[in-house]
Parts: sequence; structure tokens; C-alpha cells
Amino acid sequence: METEEQDEPDTVFVDYSFEEKYGRRRRYITVYKKKSKPLARFIGTDKYSVSGRVAWTFRHNEGSSLVRDLNNLPDEYSEYKPVRFRKLVNGSGAPFCWAVAMRENPEKLIEVGLAREAAKL
Repeated sequence: METEEQDEPDTVFVDYSFEEKYGRRRRYITVYKKKSKPLARFIGTDKYSVSGRVAWTFRHNEGSSLVRDLNNLPDEYSEYKPVRFRKLVNGSGAPFCWAVAMRENPEKLIEVGLAREAAKL
């Protein structure tokens, strides 16, 4: 029997795909409890095929705006080492903001998603 998202509100789901982003086909990973409200979206870095690393852009507590100044980094993200997103992902439309990079690891991806959820509270 397949479970529905609303049946298990504390269950965290991870979807894997590839999408056209920033001028090339990239790994795309979404972490969510409810599909309509993702906790975090990760994108493959320029060297993903060699390193297996993905990046997630830091977001402000109150919404979906990107963190562009580290003085405004939410406390919930203090354990993650910030790096400029454009050092990891280049291409048309890549934002100038801060991100965290990590190897594609489901446990770590979920951890970041839950930190994002805590930052929204």
C-alpha cells in the first residue's frame, strides 16, 4: 500500500531528477514533507559528474529570499560552511548569493531540509 503525504506529516520525502538549469542539464533534488511546500531544493554543481556534489542556496527565515549577506545568515544555518553559489554553479541566471555544498547523501539532504524548516518557524 502506498502512503499519501497527508497520511504521514512527519515523513520526509526526497525526489531525484535531472532538469535544465543555468544552461545545462543538472541533478535536481527536492526534500519535502508536502510536495507543494519543499523544504529544500538542491542542484548539481558544475563538477557534479566528478564530485557528486550538490548545492543549496541559503534562504532567509521569513520567506524564500536568498541570503546575499552573511551578516543576515539565520542562526539555524551556522553549522554549514557558506560558499558563493557562483563558485559552484555558473551559467545564465545563476544567482549571486551564498550556498552550502555537499556530496549527494540522503541523510545530509534531509538534515538541511529540516534545518530550513526550523528556520521558518
